[in-house]
Amino acid sequence: MYRKLIKKTVAVCILLTFIFNGVSVLDTTASLQQTSMHYSFNSSSNTTGSTGQNQAMYSVMQFIPKTPSWLKPDEKDEDNKNYGLPPEFNWRTYGGRDWTTPAKNQGGCGSCWAFAAVGALESVINIANFDAELDMDLSEQYILSCIPKAGSCMGGNSYLAFYYLISSSNDGNNVNGIIPEDCLPYKANDDIPCSDKCPDWREKLVRLSKTGYWNLDGDSEKDREFLKSKLIDYGPLVVYMAATNDFMNWGNKYHTPNSYYPDPGYEPSINHAVLLVGYKDDPSIPNGGYWMCKNSWGTNFGYNGFFNIEYGALHIDDYAAYVKVPSTSFNPIAGGSGPYQGLVNEPIQFYGYAIRGTP
Repeated sequence: MYRKLIKKTVAVCILLTFIFNGVSVLDTTASLQQTSMHYSFNSSSNTTGSTGQNQAMYSVMQFIPKTPSWLKPDEKDEDNKNYGLPPEFNWRTYGGRDWTTPAKNQGGCGSCWAFAAVGALESVINIANFDAELDMDLSEQYILSCIPKAGSCMGGNSYLAFYYLISSSNDGNNVNGIIPEDCLPYKANDDIPCSDKCPDWREKLVRLSKTGYWNLDGDSEKDREFLKSKLIDYGPLVVYMAATNDFMNWGNKYHTPNSYYPDPGYEPSINHAVLLVGYKDDPSIPNGGYWMCKNSWGTNFGYNGFFNIEYGALHIDDYAAYVKVPSTSFNPIAGGSGPYQGLVNEPIQFYGYAIRGTP
């Protein structure tokens, strides 16, 4: 089964078909591997809204190197069996605040993996500092230009981005951290030299402390509950999926927060990375509910750049990667109607679910 292959594969980002000002997309039943897609992007800015009028043709995705075999996945702990998880959780609304940052636009570059990684970092920084308004805008271009081992405009691996950002080796630009967007603005081009970053970039570094990933079985209720628990414990997570033409057409048509993409019942190849931010259990849905995700195709896709997708659809819950940043004295404790504060590692009980705090 293809699900087993995910353990040795990485996300390959599609080069998109949207003309955002017209919110249109090619309508074709051809496979993504055989299709050329029309995409509009203004490369002078990393916008969260509509793009400029200049258009270009891009061919679709290529395979990229696998995660090195020596980078092993994290073990899936078994202590979540009896968690009384809440039926719904969303980092966009937890405690009446939005702990995520706005959806961005990757443009005509297969850099979804970098955008998903940066989206996770930006949210985790908000959570670690107990400040939903912090909303740092970090540089995806820094990952493309200064961490080339993680990937390129032809695709990449979000976990490798985290791994090398933490590393102080040559592959990690000899330092732990990432810089703000204004220090190296996004150009949707992996030929931009790392030397283009601002002169005081070292003073602006935002440090990372830990990363890891899990291989999951999206058909397993046990693994699904595990993923929900880690989403609550760790904050938004990077997940991979198969972004089909049908999915793209759906996201251009449906723009309400209660719409979800249904499981099509087949498993195309993984080609895209997004950020998992929430979930909702719903027994009226065949697979029991849906995930809430942030995309990197601008705000005209889905609802303000976010979308919902049914549990088990398009490999959305077959893999997840996390990142942590240095903790403050207090961390937000998820799972209640809060917001609440709790000491790091202090167990708090909500809905029968022990929130453990950041280790």
